[in-house]
Amino acid sequence: MCKKAKHDDSISKLPDSVPSHILSSLPIKDAVSTSILSTRWRHLYAYMLNLDVDFHLFRHLPPHTLKSFMNFMDKQLFFHTEGRIEHLRLNHINISGMNDSNVCGWISAALWRGVKEIDLAFTCSSSYFPLPTALLLTSKTLVRLELEFPYVMVVPIHVCLPCLKTLGLGVIKFEDDDSVKRLISSCPVLEDLSIFNCEMRNIRSLQISNPSLKRLTLEFKFHPFTSNIVMDLPSLVYFKYAGFTANNYSMGNMPCLVRADISIYRRSLVRERLYHGHGLADLFLGLGNVKSLRLTISPEAVS
Repeated sequence: MCKKAKHDDSISKLPDSVPSHILSSLPIKDAVSTSILSTRWRHLYAYMLNLDVDFHLFRHLPPHTLKSFMNFMDKQLFFHTEGRIEHLRLNHINISGMNDSNVCGWISAALWRGVKEIDLAFTCSSSYFPLPTALLLTSKTLVRLELEFPYVMVVPIHVCLPCLKTLGLGVIKFEDDDSVKRLISSCPVLEDLSIFNCEMRNIRSLQISNPSLKRLTLEFKFHPFTSNIVMDLPSLVYFKYAGFTANNYSMGNMPCLVRADISIYRRSLVRERLYHGHGLADLFLGLGNVKSLRLTISPEAVS
């Protein structure tokens, strides 16, 4: 009688850190579902390095499902404190049973766990979301921060992000000129900055000054943008600008600029241009030493 062939279970021989790392690359609902595979896998998801949560999945599910998941998140972030959280992504919508305090608590817990990357995309109904103060004050490990939500962003006076290299800001309403300037200048090693479709109604002059910044993207596609733009970026290598023109551009001290992608949809209001500056002319003068320029201009921008 033939003996049954023995099959080595290579995965079972791996240390817990390896399957935990694999689980971190899965959506959180798939990672949690692996707990039914075996006794060993039952608690491995608790050591995931990445937490990627999309609350759109809970829109049509019974309330107890959301409550159970919220309890899971509390345990994951507040009680399983053995390891560091590498990446936290929250896609938050306004659904019954979910409130801002839950989300703020999770963000604060991730910061306490030394999170390196935070990606927040919120579409809630309230006009103001109270970001945890620790997000801009005490994070010594944050390397990448992406914020996309239509709320007023209040930047503390003593903001400090010493390790932040990538910053993305989308559809945010800035409080005033100083808030933007203070945020950008508080990132001493910042290399990549993106500002897209933010509300600039309170901004008279958008000032971007940072000695380490290498890539800058400014996009204003949906609302007229008529403020002044002042840039002092000695290390800038790549610049992308898309949208409406500003009234004035001051673009001195960019000796390292290699490539620029410029797309102009419309100019700012004619009256504003006559009183405050030359718009497009200022922009092109500031790009005088660029080595590669890609330019797209709609007829409305020069008519």
